[in-house]
Order: sequence, then structure tokens, then C-alpha cells
Amino acid sequence: MARDTGELSEDDCSELLKFYMRGKQLGCGGQGQVFMIHNGRNTYAGKLFRSGSDAEREARLMSKLHACPGVVSFKGFVRERDGAKCYGTIVMELCDLHREMSKYCGTEKYMAPEVMATKGRKGESQSFYTAAIDVWGLGVIAYELLRSYKSRMEIDFLRAGAFPTGFGSDQVEDLLQGMLAVELSKRVTLDRVLAHPWIMKHCSRSSKSETVTRSRCCGVKRSLPSGSDLIVKKARAA
Repeated sequence: MARDTGELSEDDCSELLKFYMRGKQLGCGGQGQVFMIHNGRNTYAGKLFRSGSDAEREARLMSKLHACPGVVSFKGFVRERDGAKCYGTIVMELCDLHREMSKYCGTEKYMAPEVMATKGRKGESQSFYTAAIDVWGLGVIAYELLRSYKSRMEIDFLRAGAFPTGFGSDQVEDLLQGMLAVELSKRVTLDRVLAHPWIMKHCSRSSKSETVTRSRCCGVKRSLPSGSDLIVKKARAA
């Protein structure tokens, strides 16, 4: 029987191996494991499931989304005869990293300067993506939360290095300047964002309790996250 954390053996996916040759492992998780699988000259990714309900749900969703751009193509499903081992394998398109990351997807307003600099250029490698790009996008969201929603033109000024003043707080200004630094070497990391004094001050347990108390005193019934809370949640998610 397949172990929860151990690698699924060839005995666990005997039906799959009648049609495909299993290659190197690409990843693993709670649902199962993903391997590179080969059928002649064709190479695919095979996701081996331990749970029947997980496999059926994902196969059903992928089969409906096959025409959506950016979604990995669903090729088929191989069910194992002995469900006590590997329940079955979803066969799907194996993404080529360079091809996958050469397409632009998202709202242009939140794109970092280095992304905009290569957008639309042909013949150049666009297969790059770093955490610094996420920091920039998060910085734009934080900028909007703290200064209210801003137009795309104002964000263009930020990309040009024209950072405004008048935030009313040196700590806020320091945080945003670090997140929206045009030069990559000067842009702060996600860890430094979470450790920034302004974040630490406004997202501590005591500050949250104080905010809740003030809201109750003012008769506020709905509980909405503050701008600082949203910034931290997005930073941790990134």
C-alpha cells in the first residue's frame, strides 16, 4: 500500500506503465506525486493520485478548462485497478518553462519596470520572473490602499522614478520607496517588507485589538481588514 510520504512505486501505477514510461519526479504533495512520463517521442506530466475523490474532481475540472489559455491541457486519465495503491494518473501537457513564461498576463498597471521594458520585444528572452517583480506589484497595491485608488498615469510616474511625498509618515514613505524602487538592487525583499517597522507596528496583536476597540466605540458593525492587514496578507501569499 502506498505510503503517505513515500514515493509511489511501479507496482502502484502498473496500469499507467502499460502505456507510458515513467521518468523523473517533478513534484509531490498531499494529493500524490507528479512525474514526467513518456510515450514514444511524446512527453507528458503525470499526476499520480492517492485519493479517488481528489482525482475525479481534478480530472473533471481540467477536462472542462482545456480550451482556456494558460491552463495546462488535459490529455487523459489512467485508472489503476487496485485503488488501495495509486488510484489513478491524470496525464497532462508538460509545460516548457521558456514558452510558459514568455507570455504576459495580468493588469499592466501593476507590472514592474523591468517587465514593461521587455514587453512586446521579439527575439529576446522573456522567460524571467523574480520575487522582486512580486514586490513591485505588491508595492503598487499598498500605494493604492494608502493613498486611495490612483490612475495608471500616476503609476507610470512611479516607474520613471518620480516618487511623490506627503504620506504623513516617514515609515510609510520608506516602505513604499523600498518596494517601488526602480533599480532591482535597491528594491526590498518580501522578508524585509514583513519585517519593516511600519508593518510590525500596525500589524501586531496590540494594534489590531486597539483597532477593533475603536471600531466598536464608533458603532462599526462590519469588520473589514485595514490597509496594513491586506498588505501583510498579500506579502505572505507572494
